Amino acid sequence: MHNSYVNDVTISSVPDNVTGEFRSTLDMALRTELQKCAKGTIPLRLEVAVTLYSPQNAFQTIMIGDSNKIKGTAKLVDPRANTVLGDYDINASQGGGGIIGALAMSGAEGQMSTAFASEICSKAFQPD
Repeated sequence: MHNSYVNDVTISSVPDNVTGEFRSTLDMALRTELQKCAKGTIPLRLEVAVTLYSPQNAFQTIMIGDSNKIKGTAKLVDPRANTVLGDYDINASQGGGGIIGALAMSGAEGQMSTAFASEICSKAFQPD
């Protein structure tokens, strides 16, 4: 994938517990992060399905610590041949504890969208 870039992003599914803005937040995070890591010359399509979004529980974070979690799949597809070149399981989490941890993990959908995108970069576009 090192000689490729993503020119099209498709988000096929997101969990029911996200806000109406999540899909566009994720799309923006994917495009922004992938521009940083996927700098080749061959265009690919990214197909994403988010299967789990688990935001932190503020009370639990303050008392014992908690984390935001996001899971899903990312497929990189050659649009010319419509063949899957890479299929990745994506798991990302960010944790914290106490009042500072609860405050730091606010804005979780944006943070987890960026974490999801960064995980795609590290799995698909970083040198081996």
